[in-house]
Amino acid sequence: MNWLHDIWKRFDERTLLNSLPARERAELQNRLLLERAERIATIGWIGIPVAFLLFAIDYSRWRAGTLFESPANVAILLSHVLMLIAGLLALLLRKHQQQHPKDPQLTVQNLHLALTLAGTMANGLFGLADRAEVFAYGSAVAVLNFLYPLRYRTRIMLASFLLGAAVLITFAKMPRGTPEFSLILGEVVAISIFAAVAGGAIYRQLLRAVRSEQILERLANRDGLTEIANRRHAETMLESQLAAIDAERTLTLLIADIDHFKRVNDSAGYAIGDEVLRGFAKLLEESCRSDDLAARWGGEEFVILCRNTDAAGAKRLAERIRLAFSTSETQGCGRCTASFGIAEARSGDTVESLLQRADTALYAAKHDGRNRTVVAG
Repeated sequence: MNWLHDIWKRFDERTLLNSLPARERAELQNRLLLERAERIATIGWIGIPVAFLLFAIDYSRWRAGTLFESPANVAILLSHVLMLIAGLLALLLRKHQQQHPKDPQLTVQNLHLALTLAGTMANGLFGLADRAEVFAYGSAVAVLNFLYPLRYRTRIMLASFLLGAAVLITFAKMPRGTPEFSLILGEVVAISIFAAVAGGAIYRQLLRAVRSEQILERLANRDGLTEIANRRHAETMLESQLAAIDAERTLTLLIADIDHFKRVNDSAGYAIGDEVLRGFAKLLEESCRSDDLAARWGGEEFVILCRNTDAAGAKRLAERIRLAFSTSETQGCGRCTASFGIAEARSGDTVESLLQRADTALYAAKHDGRNRTVVAG
């Protein structure tokens, strides 16, 4: 049965996800959520015109007096309302994405998906015995799997639920063993399997594409030695965040420099010096919030971009890092210290002016004896 296991691995994205380190796996999953948010924001609004088209059909049924003659028709009407609400949620997500492109808005995403699934399931299942509705059901299941990167287990659960409900409905509608029953049941089984397998394959291809993009971005934006952001990425982020500051959103720049680092290289060797740099970079990244960005600026100099943080908050962060670094030891060279300069962005600041003030504060910290934090005036 090895061949069956190999086929399963081709369509199961968990094999690829579980092979990644925890941090890269979390980053990749977040990118997938952002990808799904973008898809919902781009195409999810289509549910609005579709719902109005279906409402026109419901209106015709109402005029003919058949809309409320059966519970199934009422359920289908409610499914159209759910699809309309799902489309409105997609518009809300689209507006939010324009303002906050890095926020996947999981609550809105999940509501949109739940309403879309509920609406299409009700629309297809309650009319499954009608030959015209079988194809609507099949299209709904397939399209949802193709358009939105749903998790594999979600697709299996969805297909299983639809298949089970379809079997119950068709059992109630027609005798077992009839050609019509066998035909519909065969269609349901084929559509469910096709949607699950094909949807899984598409999702896995998307996963590989996003993974490749992640690797290329990491190579372009990460420092090779310390594995944190490099100067180019920090400059790009600093420029974009400076453009976004206003009365409610602040930005503070922190510059850190390891004291007497040349002595470490001269006395302990470059290999030990590299270990000191890696250890300090790891401490910076672990001390930052998710909104902050730690980067290696060059040599033994590092920066932290502190979003929505004033100078006092950045100083508290710098002091925590400074104390932790000064009390830790690197094998081969003992303890090291670092100096910090801090500058809070002002209205009209450029990258150069903010860097100049933070660098002046760092120079003052060095001049005053090192192993200290100075905030620019």
